[in-house]
Amino acid sequence: MGQGEQEGKRLDNGVHLASGTGWGCPERADERSRDIRWQGSAAHFGLLWGAGMTMLSALGLASAPWKWGAGELAKDGGFH
Repeated sequence: MGQGEQEGKRLDNGVHLASGTGWGCPERADERSRDIRWQGSAAHFGLLWGAGMTMLSALGLASAPWKWGAGELAKDGGFH
């Protein structure tokens, strides 16, 4: 793996951490302040995951999610 590829992976991990924390902490605080059921968290996850996948495909960094197989979608969703 070249130096540029390693730097890209580090950037990717940093962006994932920042965006996950940035969206996850307020969602969790909101969940605690109001009696939100698991459906609210599932909808929140789906909206953010879908928006991220759409953005990555629009930027040409990933193929469109509807071109992925079920296994790839499950793996990606499980990681998140």
